[in-house]
Amino acid sequence: MGIERRIRHRGTTIIPETIMQQEIEIAGPKTTEQKFSIARVAQVIGVHPATVSRLMDSGKLGYYQIGTRRIVGQTHLEQYLLLAERKAKAPAVH
Repeated sequence: MGIERRIRHRGTTIIPETIMQQEIEIAGPKTTEQKFSIARVAQVIGVHPATVSRLMDSGKLGYYQIGTRRIVGQTHLEQYLLLAERKAKAPAVH
């Protein structure tokens, strides 16, 4: 967000205070969140790492991308598991 909103002034990059404050508020809770590698997520939910990659590609499992590396946040994993739990508990229609 902040990179796109930087202002150039006489060859110097300036980040307005209000934008910096917005970035701090947005980034706050996520920076302390526990994060997992694809291999660790696969181990936790008992599937192959390729399955975790497919879940990420399909949008069923959220993640952060840093360069080419994909990291799953604790909230992403919890949301996926809650959705999976609901599907498992749904009654079969006869």
